[in-house]
Amino acid sequence: MFQEKVFAVIDTETTGGVKDPYCPTYHLGATALTRREIKSTLNIVVLSNLDMESAFYGKQKKEYYRNLLKDPSVVICYTEAEAKAIFSEWLTANNVSCVCAHNTSFDFCRTCVRECVEGMEFFDIMFAFYDTIAQTKRYRQFCAENGYYTASNNCRMTAEICYRFVSGNNEFIEEHTALADTTIEAEILRAVWATHKGFTRNAHKGDFRKLQVHCPI
Repeated sequence: MFQEKVFAVIDTETTGGVKDPYCPTYHLGATALTRREIKSTLNIVVLSNLDMESAFYGKQKKEYYRNLLKDPSVVICYTEAEAKAIFSEWLTANNVSCVCAHNTSFDFCRTCVRECVEGMEFFDIMFAFYDTIAQTKRYRQFCAENGYYTASNNCRMTAEICYRFVSGNNEFIEEHTALADTTIEAEILRAVWATHKGFTRNAHKGDFRKLQVHCPI
């Protein structure tokens, strides 16, 4: 019997600094999907790391997390070790064979997710977007019209901007909460698949300077 390949889109919210080699995770979200459908989601909060004063976006999200902790669908863990065990079990239970994230060089290299996905096939959604959609004249024009480019005149490819493009909703604001972010990243992945083009696998995006898509002048 044919069994569809299952992918998992993963996102973390963390404390720590941008350049820290390891960032403690306080929120881990994951969406398991095939090319046809969403199979399962996982929403974990790690209480020992839930420090809104030092968390990225934390000061803006205090009320959100107060309410999230009351949600019965959320898995509440006290330690990262507990979260890793539950996450690993979820990957196995859903027969996930390939994991992905929008910027794997952070989520898969500098958080607790690293140990759970080590040795698995993976790809970076940002890299996949770069290899496919970002190469099109339409995306370059979209970035130029909206000023979505860097100081080096490269098209930006944040999850928020990529989703604005694939959804057609240029007013969209990324939530920066783990499970919600995997939802939009899964839609970006679907748009990449829809191009029917190949893209880089088993490599992190690495240096942003390698991802240069110049806006039209």
